[in-house]
Amino acid sequence: MDTLQIGVVNSILTIGGLIGALVSGTIAAQYGRRPALLYNAAFLILGPILEAAAPAVWVLALGRFISGIGVGTSTVVTPLFISEIAIPKFKGFFGSFTQTSINAGILLAQVLGYFLSKGQLWRVILGSGGIVGVLHFVFLFFMNESPKWLAENGRAAQGKQVLRRLRGHKADIVKEVNGWNLGDAEEREGCR
Repeated sequence: MDTLQIGVVNSILTIGGLIGALVSGTIAAQYGRRPALLYNAAFLILGPILEAAAPAVWVLALGRFISGIGVGTSTVVTPLFISEIAIPKFKGFFGSFTQTSINAGILLAQVLGYFLSKGQLWRVILGSGGIVGVLHFVFLFFMNESPKWLAENGRAAQGKQVLRRLRGHKADIVKEVNGWNLGDAEEREGCR
């Protein structure tokens, strides 16, 4: 690859990330956090597959762009989802832990890239992201939708059920349900 191609391949991930970040908030607001993350798994799987199997520079760049969309979407929707399901007193911890995990992942990728930058081993490091995408997809089937999103979208009863499941049957969820700003006492009823 020449200098221009290296620049394009490196920077196009960021362009994809920008697009993913700009679009994903609207998708998560309209369809839900969980579906947005489920659909995003396609980007997190397809991008690394294209990168690892790239027969030409343009395929590598396309894979990086697709991966970027997945990364941008993940950095917007995942912290939002975590903040809406976390126990209120631990929201700050989980928010900062998410950011720390992202940076630890970047560091790990850079370290692995340093050791796997010889011959065709670069394909291993780029393709390994697809494994993370598959795990992301599989584990999302065991997760609930955000109770807050459910409540804000006319499904308050289902939101309270999910919150009860997350907090335990003996937990007092009144304060959290009140934080959803549902409007009247009738909507909040049954959350004790």
